[in-house]
Amino acid sequence: MRAVQRPCGSRIRFTVAARSRSIAKSTVNSTAHQTGTGVHMLRVAALASALFILTPGVVAPVLAAEPPRKIYAQELVDQIVAAHPEIAVVAMHVKPPKASDNVIIASNIGRIGKKADADDQRVIDTGMPNLSVNKAGDRYEVELVMKDASHRPIGAIGIVFPYKAGDDRNALQKKAEKIRDDLARRISHVANLMENYLFDASVPTHTFAQHLVDTALDANGDIIIIAMHVATKSNASYPIIASNIGRIGKKADEDDMDVIKTGKPKLEINETGDRFESEGVLHDAGGKVIGAVGVVFPYKKGDDQEALHKKADEVRDAMARQIATVDALLQPAP
Repeated sequence: MRAVQRPCGSRIRFTVAARSRSIAKSTVNSTAHQTGTGVHMLRVAALASALFILTPGVVAPVLAAEPPRKIYAQELVDQIVAAHPEIAVVAMHVKPPKASDNVIIASNIGRIGKKADADDQRVIDTGMPNLSVNKAGDRYEVELVMKDASHRPIGAIGIVFPYKAGDDRNALQKKAEKIRDDLARRISHVANLMENYLFDASVPTHTFAQHLVDTALDANGDIIIIAMHVATKSNASYPIIASNIGRIGKKADEDDMDVIKTGKPKLEINETGDRFESEGVLHDAGGKVIGAVGVVFPYKKGDDQEALHKKADEVRDAMARQIATVDALLQPAP
């Protein structure tokens, strides 16, 4: 829940403001022997300082380097709105891990932390869409069950379109369903939505590396996740530089590094037994090892793991043929 309620901006401002008031009070008390006018001036200065810090949109210079962190869910909403400027509202209703309520965790209209109402909850509980025209008759809402990359229900997403009498409601519903389905391919699980979008802001986004991941995903509908680990000039820990589940800048863990150092692939079934991962080294076009790529498939007991691993190798090889250098991976997407 802490990530939902925009802690970095509001809590830091409050803490600094409180500290400013405390310091100001101490200063006033220590100078109480001065004239009444002097004390009055100090109080005015302290109040002005506190108001400056608490004024919305105004942050003391010392805080300028600490902007609020964006969670992955909000980045996904921002991407939807950027890709579909015709949409009026997008709001995600999700129950964050360890939370007791389903709330808005991301939207383009604020209201973060607002509890789901009866209509939202009905969509989540029954799986049936909520389709409605507002009282003014100028907006049409399609609210659908949200899913993750394994098609598991994880909440609800409301998408609101401008509307006028006679507009094709069925077409708007289909557009919303397409957006919801495309979104699902970008979500590993509920907790993924609450993670920071950027683990390291020095790692660029919307790059050629991301283009390679997106292209591979589009060409292979049976793949759930692709994540690329490559060392950069600013981060030598082989962070994720491209994926379909965010986590950009997240440093490689021990298993990732073992693949990169030894060249031996890591083949693994997840804890719930419904996903199989093949992680192998990533080469550039000249055959040099530059990192690793993990490819995750849906899985059930008895599936041919060797065939899945072979397909993952084919994905990695197709990427390698297009990589001239590591620097090329970090250039803007074509």
